Amino acid sequence: MKRTLVLLSFLLIVLISSLLFTVDFETYLYINAYTYIQLAFSICFILILLYSFTEWHKNGTVKLNINLIDLFIFILGSYLFIRYLFSSRFNMDPDNILFVSILVISYYYLRNVLSLNRSLNIKVVLYVMLSIGLLQLIYSILQLIGILPNLFPFKFGGSFGNPGDLANFLVVTFSISLGLLFHEDKKIIRGILLASIVLHLLIIIVSHARAAWLASIVSTILIFYIRFPQYSIRNIIRVNKNKLLRFVIVLICAFLLGVFALYKLYNLKSASADGRIFIWNICVKLITEKPVFGHGYNSFLSSFGQSQLDYFKHNPDDFKNGWLAANTVFAFNDYLQIMVEYGCIALMLLFVILYKVLAINDENKSGQKISLVFICKIAIISILLSMLFSYPLQNRTIKFCFFVLLALVSVFDDKSIMQFNLKKGHLLIAKIVLFMYMGYIFYYSLQSVNYGLKWKQAYSNSLAGTENYVSQYDSIHNFLIHDFSFVLNYGSILYKSGHYDRCTKHFEKYGYLCLSTDMYLILGRAYEETENYMKAEESYRNASQLIPHQFLPKYNLFKLYKKTNQIDKANDMALQISYMKIKVYSEVVKEIKTEINQYLLDQNVQAKSK
Repeated sequence: MKRTLVLLSFLLIVLISSLLFTVDFETYLYINAYTYIQLAFSICFILILLYSFTEWHKNGTVKLNINLIDLFIFILGSYLFIRYLFSSRFNMDPDNILFVSILVISYYYLRNVLSLNRSLNIKVVLYVMLSIGLLQLIYSILQLIGILPNLFPFKFGGSFGNPGDLANFLVVTFSISLGLLFHEDKKIIRGILLASIVLHLLIIIVSHARAAWLASIVSTILIFYIRFPQYSIRNIIRVNKNKLLRFVIVLICAFLLGVFALYKLYNLKSASADGRIFIWNICVKLITEKPVFGHGYNSFLSSFGQSQLDYFKHNPDDFKNGWLAANTVFAFNDYLQIMVEYGCIALMLLFVILYKVLAINDENKSGQKISLVFICKIAIISILLSMLFSYPLQNRTIKFCFFVLLALVSVFDDKSIMQFNLKKGHLLIAKIVLFMYMGYIFYYSLQSVNYGLKWKQAYSNSLAGTENYVSQYDSIHNFLIHDFSFVLNYGSILYKSGHYDRCTKHFEKYGYLCLSTDMYLILGRAYEETENYMKAEESYRNASQLIPHQFLPKYNLFKLYKKTNQIDKANDMALQISYMKIKVYSEVVKEIKTEINQYLLDQNVQAKSK
C-alpha cells in the first residue's frame, strides 16, 4: 500500500508540474515547461531515495529480472546519449538529454514498483493520467468561455497553449477513458467515465486537430472490435456465409466512406496538409544525406532551415511551395524527425520496443471485459497514430506519459532474458550515485529557473531603455546560449543597442541555432550598419529564399540596392514586390506595397521624361 501511495504521489506531482508555468504566463518564453518537470522529478526521486535509505538495512538480496523491452530501452537511451556526445555543435545544451535520462529512470522505477500487485497499481496509474486529462479539459473549457486566458493567440489550448498539442494529449486520456468504461463494473464510475468521454470528444472535435481525430476514431474502432468480438469481420463471415456478397458490398462501401472521410479531412485545411507534405519531402532529403546516425542531437531546426533555404535557392520558381513555407521547428511527423536527428538506428530501436510491447499477451481474452493491458496498448497506439501527422513526442508531458505506458505493459512480460542478484552494498552504491545525479538535475533546474527570470528582467529593462540591460544579457549569455529563443533575442538586443560588430559575430557563431527569417534580417541590418553591403545582401537574400512569400526580406534588399545606387537591381526587386500576393495582411505590408507602387510610378515618369 505504501508503494502505491508513493507511486501515486510521484506521478501526480510530475504530471501536474508541467502546468506550473501557467500560473504566470509571462515566464513562458523564459522558463521552459520541461524545467518544472525536471525540478519536480528530481525532488520526488530525492525523497524516494531518502526514504529507501532509511530502510536499506531491511532489504536482503534483490533479484532483478530484465526482459527484452527493458534491454532495448536501455540501448535506446544509451544510443541517444552517445549521439549527444558526438554532436559537437549541440552538446553544450543538456536539457533534452537530461529529459531522456528522466524517462529511462522513470521507466525502470515504474517497472519495479508495478511488478507488485500489478493490476491494482496499473489501474491507479491509468486513473492518475486520466485525472490530468480531466484537469486539462476543465482548463480548456474555462478558456473557451473566456474565464481563463490562453497562452497563444488561440481561443483555447489548456496548459499547452496550442489546441493541437492539447488534442494530442487528450487522445491518450480519451483512449484510457473509453477502455476503462468497458473495464469497470460500478455504475457510478462508469457514469463518470462516460461524462469524461463526452467532454474529451467535445474538445478534440473543436480543436480541429485532424491527427487527433484520426487517432480517436481508430482507438474507438479497436476498443469496440475487442469488446464486441461477435461483430468482427471473421465472425460475421463465418456466421453469414450465405450472405457473403452483401457483406462484401457493405465492406466496400465502408472502405469508400473511409476514403471520402480522409479526402474531406485533407480539404478541411488543404494548405496546411500541402505544407506538411512539403516539410516531409525536405525531411526525406535530409534523411538520405545521413540515414544511419542522422544530423545530430537537437539539430532539426538548423538542418531543416538550411535545407529549405537551399531548396528555394535552386527552385526560385516553385511558387506553390514558396507560398507554404514557414519557419518550422517540427516535422509534423515524429518518425521523420527522429530519423533526421538520430538516424534509422534510433527509429529501429523504437520499433523493436513497440513490437515487443504490442506483442505481449493480453491477460484477459474473454471479450467480456476490456483488460488493463489492452487499454495501455490502445493509448500507446493513439500516440503512434498522432505521430504520423503531428509531433506528440516533442511535447514533454506526452513523452513522459508514453514511457509510463510502456512500463505499464512491460510489467506483464514475464520472459526474463537476464537476472541479477543485487546485494545490499551494490544497492547502496546505486542509490548514492542516483541520489547525486538527482541532485545535479535539481541544481541545474533551479539554475534554469534563475537564469530564465534574469532573462525576463533583462528583456523588461531593454524595453524600458535602462543603461545596464546589455550587461545583464552578457551575464546570462553562457548559460542560455543554446536556447534558440535567447540566441535570437540576444542578437536583436545587440543590434538595438548599437553593438553591430558584436551582433554579426554572435549570429555568425550561433545563428544556426535559430535559423529563421528574423535572424537573417537582423544580421543583414547589422552588416548594413557596418557598411558590409555584400554580406548584408547575402543575409537579406537568405531571408528571402528561406520564406519566399514574405515581403520584408525583399523590401530590405530593395532599400539596400537604392542605398548603394544599384538601380537596375532595385527596379527588379520593386517589380517582384509589386507582383507578390499577400498571404497575411498587415499595415506593414500595406505600407510596403504603397511605397513600391509609388517608386515604380516615379521611375516610369522619369523614363518617359527622358
